[in-house]
Amino acid sequence: MKERDLLDLAVAGNERALQALLQRHGPTVMSRIKVPRDLRGVLSAEDVMQQTYCDVMADFGRFVASSEAGFRAWLCSLAKHNLCSAIRMLRAERRGGYQRRVQPSSRSSWSLLGRFAVVSRTASRDFAREERCTRLRAAIAKLPPEHGTVLRMFDIEQRPMEEVARRLGKSPGAAYMLRRRAMRLLEPRVERPSSWSGPA
Repeated sequence: MKERDLLDLAVAGNERALQALLQRHGPTVMSRIKVPRDLRGVLSAEDVMQQTYCDVMADFGRFVASSEAGFRAWLCSLAKHNLCSAIRMLRAERRGGYQRRVQPSSRSSWSLLGRFAVVSRTASRDFAREERCTRLRAAIAKLPPEHGTVLRMFDIEQRPMEEVARRLGKSPGAAYMLRRRAMRLLEPRVERPSSWSGPA
């Protein structure tokens, strides 16, 4: 099938055409993924591409290029972003604690309860926080099982990502990328607090 025809079918919503594009260009993109030597035991190029394929399937509506070269460049950009995110998270964890636990002002590193629940010592706000936590858990329960599991275990139960990864049958790097995707899915489902009041 001609490149233009395959791309047109994919843009029109044909899932088989999109999968064919991924089969055609995925190996080339994966060959360009260079996992740092110190992280190769917990992250692989396959991990990065697995998350990238999920991102493509979920976000293809945002793709605007008009050629397969443009599609390959977009795929490469997504993979690079996933790789950089995984490296950043894994190295932060190795430095003695994932950044989300100490930097509540960073969008990418808020804990779930800090990000979505009112945090205060007053009785009225404590009640509001409990209500938001209940809504948060309800929203997590509606996510796909793997996404819900990584958020419950890592963010709410505060378990090490290595343990979460073992439960999911993934590498820690893949589990971190799954968490990032889960946060993106959760964000529109839960009202975010209007202000940060500091730790309770």
